[in-house]
Amino acid sequence: MALYINMKVLENEDGSGSLELWKRGSITCTHILGTLKFANSDERDVLLDMLMKGHPEVSFMEKDYPTGCFVDNYYKWPQRGPIPR
Repeated sequence: MALYINMKVLENEDGSGSLELWKRGSITCTHILGTLKFANSDERDVLLDMLMKGHPEVSFMEKDYPTGCFVDNYYKWPQRGPIPR
């Protein structure tokens, strides 16, 4: 069984920021694995090189891409409220 990882790169204006790593359970379900913080663009480049080189299972995710499980995010229960009696 393969482990597919999505990664979000979140940068601040000063070059610091974080990499969020997400486990992709399916096309509609992601769960947070962890966050790596970097202090500058050099540290970011080293982290990206370590995570991406030779690892085709790691891919980038857009910053505004919804995360979590589709059912939890979009399909709220109960759908129509309580059943009238």
